[in-house]
Amino acid sequence: VLLEEQSVSRTAARLHLTQPTVSGMLARLRVIFDDPLFVRTQRGILPTPRAEALAPSLRRLISDAEALVSPVTFDPQTSTETLTLSANDYMQSVLVVPLLARLRDLAPKMRLRVVNAEVSELVTRLANGDIDLALTIPEFTDASLHTQCLYREEYVAAVRRGHPIRSKRVSLQRFLAFEHALVSPSTGSFSGPTDVALGSLGAKRHVAVSVPSFFTLSEMLHGGDYIALMPGRFFAQRAETLRTIAAPVEVPGFDVIAAWHTRTHYEPIFVWLREQLGALISAQETGGASGEPEGGPGPQG
Repeated sequence: VLLEEQSVSRTAARLHLTQPTVSGMLARLRVIFDDPLFVRTQRGILPTPRAEALAPSLRRLISDAEALVSPVTFDPQTSTETLTLSANDYMQSVLVVPLLARLRDLAPKMRLRVVNAEVSELVTRLANGDIDLALTIPEFTDASLHTQCLYREEYVAAVRRGHPIRSKRVSLQRFLAFEHALVSPSTGSFSGPTDVALGSLGAKRHVAVSVPSFFTLSEMLHGGDYIALMPGRFFAQRAETLRTIAAPVEVPGFDVIAAWHTRTHYEPIFVWLREQLGALISAQETGGASGEPEGGPGPQG
């Protein structure tokens, strides 16, 4: 400002400081740079060659400082950012695929990296930046994360269209007479939420197959007389080749949530991404039924 005003009094007025304060600052600058910096004349003060030489660097420093505190602008049409999203195969199918279609129109240059859900490392990976946004269930998060409930999912009991069970309703005895299949992504367990529900009735089923993904589960149903419980939205995408039966046991559904770390909470690009996810959910149909994916998207699937 001294370079621009060439006057201590005008500089003081522009900076809303007193003239002695500006004079004191100038005295300290002279010591730092080991140069008078300004000399007095009848018309004010004039910069020394050393002060004039500092001007370009000072302007760059001030410009950089202003940029640091300026609001971050984000234009989805021109953004080339790469965002990383975590989801299991069920959520990839019902959420990520339609989200990608939405982003292709709104942010054509943006890239989205989708990684498989890793329950044990989720919180850590969100904190260290390996993942920007996770699609998951509340049981896999903790209080350190921000979360938003996207929708409530219900389970449906699914069989192939040529399955020996012909009627919609089925007795518990008939339900237990067939082999069952479930999803257990990491542990290969043969027990899930359905078995807990059956246990409360004093009943037990025979789980013949445990697979790591819902895609494999749906393919298995096409080739055998298995019964499997799966998320209603996942089933809806396969309703042409599968059908539902009314399970004789009530299996609780689950909440699907988005989770993210505080590091991305205020960033415009991530705020925008979460808004697009919310808009996608609002646009989707809210249908569903009751049942379960074997193992479900929770700890067993």
